[in-house]
Amino acid sequence: MLEKLSEKFPDDAPFIRNLINSQQRVDSLRVYADWLEESGDMVRAEIVRIHIQMANLVQESPQYRDRVEARNQYLEELTKSFPHARQWLALIGFGPIEVCFSAMKGNQPCPRRWENMPPVEGDGSKRLCLYCNRLVHYCDSIEEAAQYVENGELVTVDPKVPRRRHDLGQFRFGV
Repeated sequence: MLEKLSEKFPDDAPFIRNLINSQQRVDSLRVYADWLEESGDMVRAEIVRIHIQMANLVQESPQYRDRVEARNQYLEELTKSFPHARQWLALIGFGPIEVCFSAMKGNQPCPRRWENMPPVEGDGSKRLCLYCNRLVHYCDSIEEAAQYVENGELVTVDPKVPRRRHDLGQFRFGV
């Protein structure tokens, strides 16, 4: 994956390598945001900073929704001028793994997270869960996520997607 991302973002290559290999992801993201700002890429710098803030908030909180709204405004601007926005968002993305029962204890959701999984070689929108040895797909729509879930695959959904309670629940394995 690093080689493919480095081709798309050659100036970002050292930061991409650090994000992929870092145990201190938040610190790496902060350094990356500072570098983006110093390089004049204010939009991507702000999106990275918002990601850091969102990662520490409860998804149902008003603060989280406010940060999603701010991020969406920056994303509109980014997608107009940045052809690889989706791959880049998957790289800096974060989020819970949805509809996974492998790691569940009782009726709790999977504790694994997108940002803590290694990327799959050559595809920034997939990561490998080392706990259950399954692929996780980064999705930027509920429709896309539902297709993967319907096939028994794991997903994380981009925060920009408006969510409803149990919007992927009808596709749980065998249900």
